[in-house]
Amino acid sequence: MRFRSIVLCATAAAFGCAGWGQSIHGNLPHHNLTTGRFTIERDSVDPETTFTTYTGEIVFKLTVTIKSSISTSTAIYCLGDADVSDTSGVYHDEEAVVVAARSGSSATCTVTVPYSWALSDASSDAVSLEYSVIAGNATTEQFDRASDHGLVSIKVPANGATTTETEAVTI
Repeated sequence: MRFRSIVLCATAAAFGCAGWGQSIHGNLPHHNLTTGRFTIERDSVDPETTFTTYTGEIVFKLTVTIKSSISTSTAIYCLGDADVSDTSGVYHDEEAVVVAARSGSSATCTVTVPYSWALSDASSDAVSLEYSVIAGNATTEQFDRASDHGLVSIKVPANGATTTETEAVTI
């Protein structure tokens, strides 16, 4: 996950958002240099493709050990990210952010990422999971420390499932 996304998510947390959100990629804007106009280019997704919607939650339970010199008044943000690229060409990206509960040199957080994905062949798709921990002030965009981690990809969970990833991280 890029640091820019982390900053945006942390900023969202500072403004009281419960989570970041959901996006689906498939129809991309195209800028025609001759006319100067933007148009939407349709994907090569076959209109006959049948999609099934998979819903559920991915939960990241993070235990944070704080070894860096970070003021006890500095907030710790936890982010969870789940991406799936369907064989049809449709891509889903889910992110959520929470403020960790901090006590001395440790913090804990539970990031719940709800999802609803339209997939054509879930048995062939894989879900990429990532989490990040950030120490800083989202209002002033002053960040002291960040740690990003990618996990091993998983198969698309059964419809309605809650998938939990428990991780320990040191910042």
